[in-house]
Amino acid sequence: MKKNDAEILILITQFETPFSNEKWELLLKEIPENLQLKVKEYKQWRDYHASLLGNLLLKKGIQLSNLSVDLLKDVKYSEKEKPFISEAFFYNISHSGKYIICAISLQNEIGVDVEKYRTIDFSLFNRFFTEKEWYEINNHQNPNSAFFEMWSLKESAIKADGRGTIILSETEKMDSEKIICDKKTWFYKKLNLDAGYAGFVCSKNKIENLKIIAFDF
Repeated sequence: MKKNDAEILILITQFETPFSNEKWELLLKEIPENLQLKVKEYKQWRDYHASLLGNLLLKKGIQLSNLSVDLLKDVKYSEKEKPFISEAFFYNISHSGKYIICAISLQNEIGVDVEKYRTIDFSLFNRFFTEKEWYEINNHQNPNSAFFEMWSLKESAIKADGRGTIILSETEKMDSEKIICDKKTWFYKKLNLDAGYAGFVCSKNKIENLKIIAFDF
């Protein structure tokens, strides 16, 4: 992956049980101290495992981009807590259920989201959807899965934008490849995940070259 490459990398890993203490310590040493401290801020085992694995995927992505892993030492956070490294390397991480996904681009801001389906009263969230979107959800053969598909799409857009859920209600799905987020157009692709999951990646430019790589740590 080269600097002028429009390719988007999607790096995926899965976990369902905690690592042994020995494996945890070995993997933790794979990332620099600044990221280790961030991982240790989480209290629930699923959260700190997901944080560690997300950073390990980021490291893999940096290596696949032919860049120095020393970039990991330069991870900073925006006012809305969106992590970033530089203006020449864009990434985003998401996790839900068993999946951790890291999206990487050397061209544009990028957002990725994964959601595990669960049974909820999604009518409580209707204010975040347009009338057309709400109709699409409620008239789907499986409204619950349709809700999470639409929610994940919107989340990927606002994560690409970087200003957080405050603009969630300002997003609108336009067609099968575009979504508007606060009057800006973003392009999206649905990720092919296991049944029971929804996932999307969102970018400023049309997504034509998506490379998906799975890792097992």
